[in-house]
Amino acid sequence: MLHLKLETDPRWASIAEENLEEILTDHAWCEQKAATNAIT
Repeated sequence: MLHLKLETDPRWASIAEENLEEILTDHAWCEQKAATNAIT
């Protein structure tokens, strides 16, 4: 579906799951920055 050139390392899911709050917080900041740049 995504046509990735390499398979995702299965360890990534475990790391992401253990740090979900940090990942979501970082993503929210990135979305906010993108929205601010789009407005300006």
